[in-house]
Amino acid sequence: MNTNINCEGKAKVILLNKAVGDRQGIAYLEIPKDEMYEYAGGASIVRRYSSSRRESIEIDTLDNIIDSLGLNIETIDLIKIDIEGAEAIAFKGMIRTLNKARRVMIEISDGNEWLVGEFIKLGFKLVERRRRNYFFVKNTESFG
Repeated sequence: MNTNINCEGKAKVILLNKAVGDRQGIAYLEIPKDEMYEYAGGASIVRRYSSSRRESIEIDTLDNIIDSLGLNIETIDLIKIDIEGAEAIAFKGMIRTLNKARRVMIEISDGNEWLVGEFIKLGFKLVERRRRNYFFVKNTESFG
């Protein structure tokens, strides 16, 4: 079992071998090769690397994934998004889910800064930014 999710029964974790995006189908995951390690972090469905391995992976929207799992969620306390440049693609497929969220932490890659305005349109307020990491909270006026 992955030690990152071994919470000794304190949390429910569902592992899915899927990429989050704007549609259902197949995407190609580029897994970069590192000099020290055979394959390092930073795998992406939108970035291309000079030295990498490419694998096909199922892609779906976050809204569809939550629906298919039968999760009847009224409120989400926190959504954390760090998907190596694919945040603009994934955003399009998670609007219903974001409308239920109270807080969002997201790494926004260069060129996708326009997403800040989209979060504000959904009723979020930007409360902190550290480099490419943004922390939004739902405005109390618009959060029921």
